[in-house]
Amino acid sequence: MARPYTVVLIIPTGIGAAIGGYAGDGLPVARAIAQVADTLITHPNVLNG
Repeated sequence: MARPYTVVLIIPTGIGAAIGGYAGDGLPVARAIAQVADTLITHPNVLNG
């Protein structure tokens, strides 16, 4: 039996961050990774927007 493919996505959130400085700007990356992962674990601010 194969184990599920779980991914942890860490995007620093805060003012001045190259990505993650605004609500939801990490969403395209999260959606792309979610296409290939069984489970995606991330910070809620990555998905807000």
